[in-house]
Amino acid sequence: MAAVDGGKSAARAADWAADEAQRQRRPLHIVHANEWPMFHSSLGPAAEEMAHAARDIVSKARDRAHERAPDIAIEAHTVDGYSSAVLLEHSRHAHMLVSGTRRLSGLEALWMGSTGLELATQASCPVVLVPDIDPGQPRGIVSVGVDGSRAADAAAQQAFIAAAERGALLRVVCSYGPGSHGRFGPLEHAELTWHDASPEEASARAEAERLLSESIAGEREHHPDVRVEEVVLRALPERALISESHRADMVVVGARGRGGFAGLLLGSVSQKLVHHADCPVMIVRAKEHQGG
Repeated sequence: MAAVDGGKSAARAADWAADEAQRQRRPLHIVHANEWPMFHSSLGPAAEEMAHAARDIVSKARDRAHERAPDIAIEAHTVDGYSSAVLLEHSRHAHMLVSGTRRLSGLEALWMGSTGLELATQASCPVVLVPDIDPGQPRGIVSVGVDGSRAADAAAQQAFIAAAERGALLRVVCSYGPGSHGRFGPLEHAELTWHDASPEEASARAEAERLLSESIAGEREHHPDVRVEEVVLRALPERALISESHRADMVVVGARGRGGFAGLLLGSVSQKLVHHADCPVMIVRAKEHQGG
């Protein structure tokens, strides 16, 4: 499912969604949330004009998607309601929800990124946030951040699937740093002050390597043909993932994490990743019955 609003960033996201639907041979559902009736109680010419504009948005989005993916079924419609509520409801029946995002900073990112973050933390399916930048040529790489949490395990599962569908190399990244306390404690404001040869450095790195290996052991068995590169970095999680976005076609993360990726989509780390990534970011929630 692709969310559109008539803007450039949403159009780029819809393009990505059409390409992905074509790759997976799945139907594409395009949705536009018409918020105008939520703020205006009166009907009449103005309401009809806005309704017509909403229908025009989805019609153009459907035609554009059909040009990119002529072999799949495409449906498009507009729904009156707040964007987040409409999209969250539709996510209950979607395989994936795709939305656009813009490169923002400071307070602008804090306020204007709220819908995307609400989708990322509450949607019933994986959410892909597509940056409004030219994607360039495919790089043949999918990256995923893991930390031993259930959400990260769910992210790894989706990353293996994405890599298999693309025939891409999968880079599995686990970060560590001072203050990990053996189980990847909060790193958002940690200073990386260890000496490379210190006992703490060696211990934390070994723990990261163990968590990484355990996080993907099952998926490696299910996807033996996927090429995997294990990457253990002494770095803050947002820096590690933003760096990965410079080389990958997509970065996959869990909506909730423990340790190195704790709170990834709940605060400043999430803002930095989503608004500074050079590629689409897929956010995956652990299933609720798994405790996610």
